Amino acid sequence: MDTPFPDYVQVDFSLFNGFKFKLPAVAMGIDDPMIVEIAAEFGESATEPGMLLAQAWAREQNSATSGFITSVYVPAKVNESPAEQGERLFRALNESQDFTETLTRFIHLMINSRR
Repeated sequence: MDTPFPDYVQVDFSLFNGFKFKLPAVAMGIDDPMIVEIAAEFGESATEPGMLLAQAWAREQNSATSGFITSVYVPAKVNESPAEQGERLFRALNESQDFTETLTRFIHLMINSRR
């Protein structure tokens, strides 16, 4: 019988930081009982030296379908903890017009897909 898994010596392994939170659709001004789960993975940007990058994804609570919402960048700080990085990136998401607009469109898309 063949082994069910690849040789792990050949697999790249990396760790990442992230945060997630839940947001009711009504918080976005949408009259619907939907709860949206937002997850953001973050780390040093590979394309923007000296910057931290967070990529935010959203899904309706308990749904398997998720969608990419936006990316945000903040300057990296020396010796900053992952918790502090996450907090700054969370604030950057909260202040991002693109995040607000794209999340609103995503919520409407999920509502319309129920019909």
